[in-house]
Amino acid sequence: MPEEADDVLIEVGQLLFGLRWQSDLARALGTSDRMVRYWLSGSSARPSDLNDRLATLLEERVGRMHDVVVRLRTSGIGESNK
Repeated sequence: MPEEADDVLIEVGQLLFGLRWQSDLARALGTSDRMVRYWLSGSSARPSDLNDRLATLLEERVGRMHDVVVRLRTSGIGESNK
């Protein structure tokens, strides 16, 4: 697998789950953290739908973040009652 694919997988994992991302990403994808490491090492082929699944995870997170931004902007949370 090209190095760029590894970089993207790592970036997605870190964006979604932070620096200790492999186990959480694996859980979100319904696989093991060992399999994620195999993908990164080239020891195992990546699923053909992996990019779509990663994109879906990112889209879901972006949607949830957008919802929170809207709530913050419309709810008055944190505004002073003075």
